Amino acid sequence: MASQADLRKFEQQAAVDAQNNQIGKDTTPFAPNFDYIASTFESGKYNVKGLSYPEDLMSSPQYNSSRVIFYINTSVDSRVFKSGSQVTTVEGVQRDLRSQLLGQKVSTAQAAGAAAATGGVTGGVVTQVLGVKGGTGVAVGAGVGLLGTAAIANSANNAEVPEGQKKEPTFSRPQKRLKAAIGLYIPNQLSVRYSAGWGEEDTAAFSMLAKVGSEIGKTLTGNADVKRTGGVAGEILAALAINNAPMGKEMALAAGVAANPKKEQAFKNVDFRTFSFEYQFAPRSESEALNVQNIIRAFKYHMHPEFKSSDAFLYIYPSEFDIVYYQGTEENLNIHRHTSCVLTEMNVNYTPNGVFNTFPNGMPTQINITLTFKELMLLSKETIEKYT
Repeated sequence: MASQADLRKFEQQAAVDAQNNQIGKDTTPFAPNFDYIASTFESGKYNVKGLSYPEDLMSSPQYNSSRVIFYINTSVDSRVFKSGSQVTTVEGVQRDLRSQLLGQKVSTAQAAGAAAATGGVTGGVVTQVLGVKGGTGVAVGAGVGLLGTAAIANSANNAEVPEGQKKEPTFSRPQKRLKAAIGLYIPNQLSVRYSAGWGEEDTAAFSMLAKVGSEIGKTLTGNADVKRTGGVAGEILAALAINNAPMGKEMALAAGVAANPKKEQAFKNVDFRTFSFEYQFAPRSESEALNVQNIIRAFKYHMHPEFKSSDAFLYIYPSEFDIVYYQGTEENLNIHRHTSCVLTEMNVNYTPNGVFNTFPNGMPTQINITLTFKELMLLSKETIEKYT
């Protein structure tokens, strides 16, 4: 039971906090300073030949010089970069649209410390639950955390260092940008959805204490006459009784009153943006049909993971995509921008007209695909101001 002195101390501290945190005390507007240079598509730097639709996308004026380019970023540990591979990459690519965890570049030592601490706590809990004597659970848990971190670090996607130098892997998922990019027309349905999560929270208890904490304290400690307790304090005690006292709800029903939970909408989180592209491929020539096949295969290939080794115990992450809209060769900043994405779903329909029609070689006359992407970075005021 709270004493009168404790309640008085609470009230005094609350008053000090309120004085120190006045709304409007700092009138400086929040205006982060960001420098951003829009992307330019350099035809010599990237190659969309064989991966563009329509075939004349980059040259024909009928598309109003509008196009969307899908840049592909693949793990440095992927088999596409193994010795003897002819895959070429683009160097010096600045990618600041990836998730914040990757941007921290957590070192092996930092990760090991975190894993050891977490493992130790987990081991201690298990020891206590199972009733094992001694503190061996903590030590074992920490040891497993350290060993696991070392194993992951040595198996993770980390660039090799020159012979003779010490390898210091970090948890940063290094990638290389492929020179081959996918170029498509901008679909007829182009939209993006922004979503923030809010939820209900009861604030009645806080409101009660903030309103008349001392009066309630007097009542709870027996220093007040309950019969004479009225006004706001009386309403608060009545609300407490309705929610907590035996037969409280029944008595409230008889009296025709109810406790107000004083609900407020509380901010919870920001959702990762998900968006889709719908395309209709109707190749007009054999070479354009080959482009369509290459495009479908490229999306399927890069949305899937690969095994780290033939033992198949570990996956290497799938490729990531950077999606940029262009007007001519300059990035179109009049519409939304995307942070780095992963392809989460792909639907391929070989019979969009309800009939399986093909060219003499068996190539379908029309193929419709739907690509669903999810961004890897949560948006905030900073990212909205900088990127969208």
